[in-house]
Amino acid sequence: MAKIRKASEEYKSPIHPLIKLLFILLILLLMPKLVTSKRRTGVNKRKIKRIQKSLNIVKSNCIDSCDPSKMAENQMCISKCMNEDCHGEIYGEEHGGELELGEVDELRNKAFEQCVKDAIRREQVAARNNVANVAASVDAHDGSIESIGDDEEENDEDEEVVDIEENENNGEELEYMQDEIISEE
Repeated sequence: MAKIRKASEEYKSPIHPLIKLLFILLILLLMPKLVTSKRRTGVNKRKIKRIQKSLNIVKSNCIDSCDPSKMAENQMCISKCMNEDCHGEIYGEEHGGELELGEVDELRNKAFEQCVKDAIRREQVAARNNVANVAASVDAHDGSIESIGDDEEENDEDEEVVDIEENENNGEELEYMQDEIISEE
């Protein structure tokens, strides 16, 4: 008797599993693009808002110091008040000089505003660095600020330590200096 075969057993196409494999590979290759998240811009937006707020505060203070009733006439006064370095850089003689009354130059206004924002950023970084330096110096003194006389004693001890490090090659001098420091303690 002859065996009866099913149609699926008779004809197995090698293309069908190959298509499945290619489809799986395609999904795997596209998966990282689907999974990657967008870059977080919330932090940058906060920084931008903070700098814009600082710029607005500086500008409003300068508007108050210049004559607020003649806003169009005092535009150069306001820009000088905001930042003299940026004013000289943007509205200096080499860049066409100051604007005339009622003249509007959007490119120079934007460049000036960007220059002031950069100056504000530099000031904020410098202020942060100063705070960090003060905090580090307070930490170096174990959280307390000592008198000047105490600092001089510490400097003498530091000089002895430096002397020891400089004389590492001389074994006898090193032992002598170490014994001297131990006896002082």
